[in-house]
Amino acid sequence: MHYTTAYFTSLLEKLTDIPFTLIHDDATLTHYGAIVSPPNNEPPLFIDHYVPSYINPKQPIIYITPHLERFIFISLEAHCPGKLVIGPFISSVIPKEFLHSVLNDTAVCDYPKYIDYYQQLYTLSSEKQHALIQLIYFMLFRQTLDEIDIIIQDNWLQLPEKKMSSTLEASLKLQPTQHCIATEQQFLYLIKEGKSDDLTVLLNQGPLFFSDRVGLLSKNDTLRHYKNSSIVCIALATRAAVSGGVYTEEAYNLSDFYIQSLEDCSSTSSADVLVKKALLDFTQLVTHQQHTNLSPHVMHAKYYIKNHLYDVLKIKDVADHLNLTPNYLSACFKKETGDSLAIYIRKKRISEAKQLILQQNMSYIEIAILLKFHDHSHFSKIFKQECGISPKTYKEQHVDK
Repeated sequence: MHYTTAYFTSLLEKLTDIPFTLIHDDATLTHYGAIVSPPNNEPPLFIDHYVPSYINPKQPIIYITPHLERFIFISLEAHCPGKLVIGPFISSVIPKEFLHSVLNDTAVCDYPKYIDYYQQLYTLSSEKQHALIQLIYFMLFRQTLDEIDIIIQDNWLQLPEKKMSSTLEASLKLQPTQHCIATEQQFLYLIKEGKSDDLTVLLNQGPLFFSDRVGLLSKNDTLRHYKNSSIVCIALATRAAVSGGVYTEEAYNLSDFYIQSLEDCSSTSSADVLVKKALLDFTQLVTHQQHTNLSPHVMHAKYYIKNHLYDVLKIKDVADHLNLTPNYLSACFKKETGDSLAIYIRKKRISEAKQLILQQNMSYIEIAILLKFHDHSHFSKIFKQECGISPKTYKEQHVDK
């Protein structure tokens, strides 16, 4: 191992009080600082289990264990043979109530010993973790490093069984807390502006609501506290999304969905995944609104139509809901989409009819009645005009074969 690397590592340990370990190219280890081992007597730093898979030759990794310890893995190959492991440490003091919940989630029984173990771990904020990595990179490699290039491997979060559209990648440097107004405002600003990438950088470096700065919303139940905090967070995100241009009904429908889903969460980790997914979904709705060429009036009209296909729907109903005159809304809609409102409603009903034909065991008469066509004959006529074939032929081509 290069002498300057060992010397530099020794100085860093003295400055930070965090254990540093150099893994030499012959797999021998040099420790700097006292290694704090968990009560289960696993090998220090989990080196045998994690380092081979998580050392990336190009990017450093912040690794979060299922018990919320953290390690930083850095490959030194661009500088000299070997690898650098920093840790264990934690990002902030973990309240005992929350820690008890985390240990229960991971089936740890020796609670008192783990409390002593966590009290020995050094606390290093997320900002300082990134700064430490950037300093090491600059000192060893003479290269600057953007925070976005630091990989977060979060093994505390376990995805719930429900299918997620995506997993969250990157780090939470700012936590929404009742006493940190500036931080809360930054989260809401990112949602309102549709800055999904920036929000993603903040959203996956450990749980949102375990900081000792977060007011406890349920003194006797950590999971209930987490759910209550998440509900408040979702409510604020809903308002921010509406301020960013998302249709009010759409935003509140999404809010209702996530708040109801929270009650099905059986652990703090699953609740954490869900609330982060909600924040990203609200932000992406704003992003979608920003990237459309349609005016808010037309976007809101389309959303209203989508949610009222099974109702008797007239142009006046849509206009009244948006507090516009029918003539003005019709003119805007035609100009921006190329279709009249009546044609658009008809197309959306036929599109819905296709899904019912493919997915439901319903007669054509039932579908016609459900989607408010005059009768079966009228439904078949409109279907053929839009699709070029009858409902029966459509089903034969897509279902019966």
